[in-house]
Amino acid sequence: MLAFNPPLGETTILNIPFHAGHLSFTATVTDGQLDARSTIQIWSDIPDNSRDREQQEWSPRSFQSHQNSSAVSLSIPFPDFIHPSRSQFSFTYRILHPDGRVQWLGDFGKNGSLIVNRYDDRLVLFGDWSTNHQAHLFTAKSAIKAPLQVFTLSDKIQWRCWDLSSRFAYLLP
Repeated sequence: MLAFNPPLGETTILNIPFHAGHLSFTATVTDGQLDARSTIQIWSDIPDNSRDREQQEWSPRSFQSHQNSSAVSLSIPFPDFIHPSRSQFSFTYRILHPDGRVQWLGDFGKNGSLIVNRYDDRLVLFGDWSTNHQAHLFTAKSAIKAPLQVFTLSDKIQWRCWDLSSRFAYLLP
């Protein structure tokens, strides 16, 4: 018996920063019945940096085994060319047996689904912001009568701030 994470037949939601991220998959052999020469694979439409960026064709990736462990794992770097704030991918699992037989582990219509929400961890927003992959918009739901913190910039980027008024421009450190 194999136990997978993320499982088939479910939707998994992941939050990954724009500038980093890996998709991690694990499988654990729970009954010791899998032939050690068999290969566990994911079959998915998750693109990678080596394939044509316009096509998201289904393709296999093999899990890696670990010494003295019943678990195997797979880490897929999130493609650097996927920038939308939300992407969805599908996957299933299979076993390649030493005799060449392929055993599909998912049932028809029971693939797993990944929803990947990308975010910019260099900017922390507070309050009533709406965001897409190109802009952030703050909308106050009522009149603002006191100073209000609406965002902070993290130390993950170098930044400068310009104060542009009608008469002067200041460069702040």
